Amino acid sequence: MLGRILIYAAFGGMLTAAFAYMYSFFSGDTKPIKIARAAYHVGAVSVILTAGYMMNLLLTHQFQYTYVWSYSSYELHPPLLISTFYVGQEGSFMLWTLYTSIIGLILMVYSRKHHYESSIMGVFSAIATFLVLIFVIKNPFEHVWQTWPSTVKAGFMPDNGRGLNPLLENFWIVIHPPILFLGFASTAVPFAHAISGLLRKDYRKWINVAVPWTLFTSAVLGFGITLGGFWAYETLGWGGFWGWDPVENSSFIPWLLAVASVHTLLVQRRTGGFKRANLIMGMLPFLLVLYSTFLTRSGVLGDTSVHSFETPGMWVYVFLVALIAFFAAIGFGLYFFRVRDIPKQKISYTLTSREFALFLGAASLVIVAGFTLIGTSAPLITGILEGKPSAINASYYIKTNLPLAIVMAAMIGLGQLFWWKKSNSQTLLKTMRFPLTAAAVLTAIVSFAGMHDISMILFFLASSFALFVNLEIAYKIAKGKPAFMGASLAHIGIALLFIGIIASTHYDKHVTLSLSPNEPQTAFGYKLTYTGTTQLDHGQTAYNVMVQSGSSRFNAPLVMYASQYNGGAMMRHPYIFSLINYDIFSHPALLAFIGKNMLTRDLYLSPQGLEQVGESALQATQYGISIPLKLNEPVKVGRYTYTFTGFQVPESERKAMMDGRPFHLNSIIKITNDAGKIQTIMPTDEIEPNGNTKLQSVTTKAGDKFTVLDVHVNDQTKMAAITMGYLPADNSPDISLLKQAAEQAQDTKQGLVIEATIKPFINLVWGGVLVMVIGFIVTWRRRRAELMQEQAQPVSQ
Repeated sequence: MLGRILIYAAFGGMLTAAFAYMYSFFSGDTKPIKIARAAYHVGAVSVILTAGYMMNLLLTHQFQYTYVWSYSSYELHPPLLISTFYVGQEGSFMLWTLYTSIIGLILMVYSRKHHYESSIMGVFSAIATFLVLIFVIKNPFEHVWQTWPSTVKAGFMPDNGRGLNPLLENFWIVIHPPILFLGFASTAVPFAHAISGLLRKDYRKWINVAVPWTLFTSAVLGFGITLGGFWAYETLGWGGFWGWDPVENSSFIPWLLAVASVHTLLVQRRTGGFKRANLIMGMLPFLLVLYSTFLTRSGVLGDTSVHSFETPGMWVYVFLVALIAFFAAIGFGLYFFRVRDIPKQKISYTLTSREFALFLGAASLVIVAGFTLIGTSAPLITGILEGKPSAINASYYIKTNLPLAIVMAAMIGLGQLFWWKKSNSQTLLKTMRFPLTAAAVLTAIVSFAGMHDISMILFFLASSFALFVNLEIAYKIAKGKPAFMGASLAHIGIALLFIGIIASTHYDKHVTLSLSPNEPQTAFGYKLTYTGTTQLDHGQTAYNVMVQSGSSRFNAPLVMYASQYNGGAMMRHPYIFSLINYDIFSHPALLAFIGKNMLTRDLYLSPQGLEQVGESALQATQYGISIPLKLNEPVKVGRYTYTFTGFQVPESERKAMMDGRPFHLNSIIKITNDAGKIQTIMPTDEIEPNGNTKLQSVTTKAGDKFTVLDVHVNDQTKMAAITMGYLPADNSPDISLLKQAAEQAQDTKQGLVIEATIKPFINLVWGGVLVMVIGFIVTWRRRRAELMQEQAQPVSQ
């Protein structure tokens, strides 16, 4: 009851503030502004109290609430327990709303100081109103008996909660979402400024107060996206940090447009150009954040994204569509209504001018965002056209965006060398000499070292050119006016990021190893030895691999376990020898080990599975003999040779398989006796959509004394395990053969299959982003200081 009261108070306060602010703006009466300010404070405080109430329910384990039961449990450590606040649908919206409310309190003071309060806060309050309305529609404080009225009695208190998804039980869940949602919330500020400019017919001065916020959005959103990339790299075990997943892209697109907006805003400040484009660019990041929210939380990506939330229900689905339509209609409707009034500023510049470089760089960012948007929307488009959502192949993004990335890298360098309006050709050639020569030499070195792909060579050349240009300029600026080196720092970071992407994604090396216990193998100059297991909390197991280089050695615990939370699916967590490694704090020797062996590359070890190794893989069971079979590799046991030749899906089952329903799969096994007589058996397994197999008993006679009792097949590993034995009606079994199999089975061992990968210069990715964010912050501080020093002309409230 308390939670609902707070939600209604927040909704009423925000709605009142929106109407009071807009009435004040259109009427010219300043008296309602006091009401609007008070109402917004009521709404913001109510949102803060609502969030605090939800956090209290989580921390005190009030499992009678559906949200608390769904994501928390007694077993979670405090940081993870706190993170359950935003891991679900309702919680993520609440975090977004909380940030928006707090930002609004800051924006209220900011816009009042610069005489834009009524129009900016009117729009911003409307955004906050719609966010709170989500909780009016979908109650975050619903009880379990309200969610499942037919199965749960009123007043029931569960003993424990369902807990957190094991994939989310990670340090980064505490940091990544809060930063990312801060970036999402901040996109509403440039949107409000752009709408304010249209409402006031102020097409010039609005950008002065919008630039610091756009820089803030770019920095926070970019940093949040990168933390998500590192989380994927460090946790998921596939060795990558970006998979072009639709949900990854949906936050990437607004960031691209925010960065493009920074550049076009700077051109307008300098030359007066791009007035119309900047109004659109100010609105697009926020609108695309709304669109990404729809993709992520409407359920349309349920079958095509590893990140998407569950379907929230029809009312929320319709509301998200209405939310996008409402603010898009206001923004674009007002723009097209005013477009004839927006003065055109003719800019006179050449191809060697800074204006052109900034335009080309911004245009490249917008086109990359466009291509990515098309690919991201593919599940939605195919779902409408074909009735079944399907994601686009990741190669699409690389083919479409790589040429644009080369152009951007070149412009990052040239743009810093070009002058405004027109560059002096002789001076330009002189300033280009050092960075171009250095870039060419470095590119020649890496080409000789193994980089032969022409597109990668061009990308590396452009990126290294940008790096050397901005290093030189940053050095010169640092000696005079350090506050002005923000752009150079940001560009240095992006150049390092590009070089890191090239090296780590296109020139990594990997090998799959089957490690027998205590038997070392060598990979990439490291000696790897599987030394045994360690039992961890919650039924998890660490498979220990000793990594040795020279006299230095260190243990790598590779975690692998079956997750009951995810229906028995196997969870795999890698271990990474990297400069960014948590264990250096608890194991100081690791820092020296990494410093000596891995300064320029990561060693990435990922567990793949277990297998039986040794003299024989036969196992004695209560029924007889279990024989693992690899595809097309004969195995002889006694008088019989068994060969697993493949799978067959009956025609009647193909449609069920394509529709994602349970289907039957036949495995084909040939049994040959010493006389050459061949018998083929085709046992059938029922395959469920989640990959689980229901074993079917087989009673086909497989010789004069033995019967096939069971066959377990795995379509992913292309292996089968056949169990041979006897039925009571058969003659007495060959006891000597069973005894021999049992003795051989005692010699078998459980080996660990791992994938070892070398990721060269991967730390340039993380370091590049950090330098880029620092550059954004330095520029933000400078623009904010400049704005405070300007004498803003009074504008009517």
